[in-house]
Amino acid sequence: MWIERTKTLFKILIKTALLLAVLYVFFKYVGDFSLEQSITLTAICFIGYELFLHLKARQVQNVFSPFAVTIFPKWYPLLLDYKLIHSAEEYDKLYTACGAKSGNIIHRDYWFTVVHPPNDNGLMPGLIFWNNRNIFLSELDFCESIMRIEDDIPMGHKERHPFLDHPAYAGTPQFYFKWGGGGYEFGLEVQYEWWESVKSSDPNLAKIKDDRDYLCGTTRIPIAALPYSVFQEYYGSVDLSRMKKFFEMQDKQLEEKGWKRREEGDSEIRDPWTHLDHKYFEVSHREI
Repeated sequence: MWIERTKTLFKILIKTALLLAVLYVFFKYVGDFSLEQSITLTAICFIGYELFLHLKARQVQNVFSPFAVTIFPKWYPLLLDYKLIHSAEEYDKLYTACGAKSGNIIHRDYWFTVVHPPNDNGLMPGLIFWNNRNIFLSELDFCESIMRIEDDIPMGHKERHPFLDHPAYAGTPQFYFKWGGGGYEFGLEVQYEWWESVKSSDPNLAKIKDDRDYLCGTTRIPIAALPYSVFQEYYGSVDLSRMKKFFEMQDKQLEEKGWKRREEGDSEIRDPWTHLDHKYFEVSHREI
């Protein structure tokens, strides 16, 4: 091992000596500078060359930057299109009822921070701190009820939820966000029989490739997928000189999945957040 290291060090020294010699000869005999001037110019050029190599190496090195992400579901169109409510009046009642109870997600966003990249065998994005719950997670899989069921709500088999068109005995539909095969997946988890009845009357909903949980009697409905490339810049794997092409590629991926990057306004103060819009969701992320 020490022999290989010695050979490597020797090669570096030879390369450095040749570079210094070439620079000195150029300034002394081609540029016709004095001895002192040639030495000074040689030193300046050598330092500049080393700085250039250092900066170039930093452009592509894998340096992870922790980042924060917020998710804002657009509840009204989401619940309306997926038949959990049927009018603006029903949504207003749900919104008001959720406002009277603490902890309901209708009135807040999802907020998490990625604090460490995954290991060699881990899944993206890595170690997560779920800010809403103040807990750490090693895997991205959030799932939370839209509105908590109270103990005094009737739970009979045929009873309807008081604010959502969903069986009360099955609890409330849940919103989830997790790692998926085609990107970070957003969706709803609902009671299986209710969903089968709903999608049988709507050809568009019937086309969705849902995921049934036979043990729990529920179905997960994928609604949107966010490309994995949206957070890639925080993992130091993007060459800074190719950032423009990278974002052009990313914008194309976003468009294919129904997302669009929100353009910055003319404000004098730059918004540190990157905002991505979808019909049913808004996602914002930034380095911390």
